[in-house]
Amino acid sequence: MSARARTGLFLLLIAVVAAVSTWSTEAWMRRARKPEDAHDWVHRQLNITPEQDRAIAVTEERFNRQRTVIMERLRLANAELAQAILEGKARSPKVEEAVQKIHAAQADLQQLTLEHVFEMRAALTPEQYDKLLRLTANALSQEVHH
Repeated sequence: MSARARTGLFLLLIAVVAAVSTWSTEAWMRRARKPEDAHDWVHRQLNITPEQDRAIAVTEERFNRQRTVIMERLRLANAELAQAILEGKARSPKVEEAVQKIHAAQADLQQLTLEHVFEMRAALTPEQYDKLLRLTANALSQEVHH
């Protein structure tokens, strides 16, 4: 093999190693970088202190447990709707029933979230609570506009 061919092969090997290294680094970074949780974002926006965090811990644990149950109901209702669509291939009583279950779960989640927001008032300063209400109102307004 000539020196020119060896150099070309060496450069090709370097390019392959660099490409694999870049790809694996990007894949690792995507896994390591999680989207910010809404809960954490709100806490950051409100500058929740450690004392306040402890004061609302029980409320938040209850909220998270109830939210998990409702989200599971929503997931199951969506799966039921998907199955009803595939089976019936048209609007049917099964489709309507699944839609009603979805709407009920969504309403329960909205109610639970609002109760949680209002319960937090006891642990927040008036300024923090006002900001929480503004953040909540803004989130609701954005949901309507999207």
